[in-house]
Amino acid sequence: MKDAKARLWLGFLGLGVLIGLVTVYKVFTEGFVLYAKTNVLIWTLPLAAYIFFSLTSSGLAFVSSIPVVFGFKKYEPLEKRIVFLEIAVLIAGFICLVMHLGSPLNAVYFLLSPNPASPLWWLGVFYGIYLVVLLASFWKMHTAKVSHALSTLVFLIAIGTSTMLGWLFGLPDGRPVFSGAFLTMYFPLTAFACGLAAILLFSLASNKLPLYTALFL
Repeated sequence: MKDAKARLWLGFLGLGVLIGLVTVYKVFTEGFVLYAKTNVLIWTLPLAAYIFFSLTSSGLAFVSSIPVVFGFKKYEPLEKRIVFLEIAVLIAGFICLVMHLGSPLNAVYFLLSPNPASPLWWLGVFYGIYLVVLLASFWKMHTAKVSHALSTLVFLIAIGTSTMLGWLFGLPDGRPVFSGAFLTMYFPLTAFACGLAAILLFSLASNKLPLYTALFL
């Protein structure tokens, strides 16, 4: 019975991945027309999803810092699970951002045309560094002990990315509507709440499907 439920769950996940791949193909071939984007409505659904995933990844970094950076050792068994989630969620955020840009080539152009005066460019730099450090930390966990230095660096980068994302959304002309000065503090708090929710959900899933999650956890 449990095996049947596991197969059903994996089937739903596989269907979701297939739908996502079809959606990405449609976006890359047809462009912004799918979003009904106008000069007034300039923010699209992938951009909203990017904000959610990027904040969740930063929040997971806050959660992962609890056992390593702050020394609460009883939560250390969750460390590998949390870092794996950080990487998966961050990659999902990158995919959403590329979908918003309309083409992978636009993302490459963004990386190859630096603008130090733009907070958006710095955000991309920080998230790129964040992904590299996360991959190094995850590799370290499988070859040796958890690295305190890497975990501290991930924690500091997560503070920077979530704060900078709030700063970025406080800059547009609509900042009075979005309470721009408040977003810089609100986004890290939102990230922490999303990170807690994500690890709780994933822990429940791993408890129900132990055979399928043992590879990563």
